[in-house]
Amino acid sequence: MNSKNKKLRFFALIFALGLVFCSCEKVQAPGSVTGMYMNLTLSFGEVSGSYTGQVATPNGADGDANEGQFIPDGDGIFTAASEGGADWYYDGAWVQGHFSGKGTLGYVGGSVYSGEFAEDYLNGQGAQTNAEGVMIEEGLYEKGVLIEGTLRDNMGNIYYEGRLNEGFLAESAEERAERIARYCSAYTPFDCEGCLAGTQKAGTKVVYEGVVDYVWPLEDEKACFDEFSLKCEGGTGWVMVMRYHLSSGEKRVVMGEKVTVYGVIVYTTTEDGGELYDAPVIYAI
Repeated sequence: MNSKNKKLRFFALIFALGLVFCSCEKVQAPGSVTGMYMNLTLSFGEVSGSYTGQVATPNGADGDANEGQFIPDGDGIFTAASEGGADWYYDGAWVQGHFSGKGTLGYVGGSVYSGEFAEDYLNGQGAQTNAEGVMIEEGLYEKGVLIEGTLRDNMGNIYYEGRLNEGFLAESAEERAERIARYCSAYTPFDCEGCLAGTQKAGTKVVYEGVVDYVWPLEDEKACFDEFSLKCEGGTGWVMVMRYHLSSGEKRVVMGEKVTVYGVIVYTTTEDGGELYDAPVIYAI
């Protein structure tokens, strides 16, 4: 046998072995689907909804007889659904049925999270915007929680830069005082009557000292925010204080306590059950 024939037989053998290995691995290129209903097992639980995008077919499923075995893999958008309709969506990169890579997670009528995802959570650089489209935090995330970065109020004003401890501001009482002096020098005294009369409008940065009249019960004992109301001066009406951001080790607000609140007027009245009340809303820092 001449050397030319030996080379041909050698390459033919290599090609055949390659086919065998490929067949054993059952490697398949991802396809794509449109509006397919799927049940997914994500890191935070079981979800159901509609998916449009690239898919993989694990376990050799061909997609014709085994449609239920398609899983998101590549780029695509999944919209989770409940009895009341759409709840949230994820639009971005997927790996074997999980959020992985650049993406956006948005809640219907609520916050939107964008950035680097891994294991179905923001893990890496990312940002959060509120329902009005204002960026309220950005920085480094770990399993969906900001651990270092920049915080803004609901109007986009920066009020904290640095590390966080499970959502709590990583600062001492002295550092908190220095931060407030640095970021809140332009805050004006809150005027309850003026706010109700329209002379102090939504978006105004204010400072207000008052006695806590009511504290809303916590939905989570580890919550890093307190929400409470203060009586307006003169005893006419209340001020609703939302999202008062606590520092690590800071005591929670209690009824009867005198507090000083820095924040932004978000609403000049409060709506409850279709009724309007003389209770301006301040998003505190």
